[in-house]
Amino acid sequence: MSTTTPFNIILDDDKDWLPWLEIIKSVAIENDLWDHINPSVSPERLKKLVDPIEPTPASVKSIQPATPAVSVTSDHGITQQTQAATPATISEVKFSDLSTAEQAQLQMQQQLHLHKLRLHEEKVKAMGKLRTRIQQTIAKRHFQYTRRCTYAWEMMRNLKNRFAPTDKAREQEVSNAWLMATNKPQRGKSIEKWVGDLESAYDEAVEFELPEVQGLHPHYALTMAVKDIAPSFSYDWNKVLIKHTSADANSISFQGMIKEFRDLRRLNESQAAPRARHGAFAASFQGQNADGSPKVYKCIYAEEHRYARCLYLIPEIRPSG
Repeated sequence: MSTTTPFNIILDDDKDWLPWLEIIKSVAIENDLWDHINPSVSPERLKKLVDPIEPTPASVKSIQPATPAVSVTSDHGITQQTQAATPATISEVKFSDLSTAEQAQLQMQQQLHLHKLRLHEEKVKAMGKLRTRIQQTIAKRHFQYTRRCTYAWEMMRNLKNRFAPTDKAREQEVSNAWLMATNKPQRGKSIEKWVGDLESAYDEAVEFELPEVQGLHPHYALTMAVKDIAPSFSYDWNKVLIKHTSADANSISFQGMIKEFRDLRRLNESQAAPRARHGAFAASFQGQNADGSPKVYKCIYAEEHRYARCLYLIPEIRPSG
């Protein structure tokens, strides 16, 4: 199992459940184990880790069906049944009983079995590490939900029952998150972070099909939120939106608006940087060094003054006598 863990989320409260579950799910999918631990699947439908069955000569031997009994009528009118010959049973088949083609088929199946066996052993090992990962990423005070659990799925089921919100509660949380995200950016908060939070809130609201993100509602929410920090963006998009109705809202991508806003911010910032550098350069000609200290000028005679004040170069300013 991969040991790359750029960050961990400790499951300690209801709000931690979804991000924690996503990380555990990603690790499980990486090792083809999600179908074995998915807590939303019933035990009957849960995929089990089963040892691959080793092929045997009997598994490839073509067993001939028994010849049915035949009724024979003698000349005296007496009917008798002859007993069919009984073929060798499956358990009695040996490698030497196989034809050349069957022997080759068995060898191929045995090689495939070794491959499946290696994969199975890797998955068993990965499952053990995943089980440890689950316990290492839950708060100590919740250890009782994983104690005495033989399988990782049991842990996941217990943790889901404890931390996963109900659909209705989760829907209300998503609705509140969207309303908070569409408020104008607060002073001191990074605009990039604000945009990221808005995108996340929108995606979750769409998943729950909330009315707040149906039609043109999210588009107008964006233009309202940024009207103070990007008035031209807000004005231009309102002119576009006013020509549409909720019926054709799908023709205007909300994610496209977000991308345009982000690109516009980046463009404005990149264009502002050269002006800042030019201003710093100009300051060096205003009697100061880059660190703000007074600039010292020396003429060609090593005197500390400007050329215009050099007595050697400008005779007119020399004192009389």
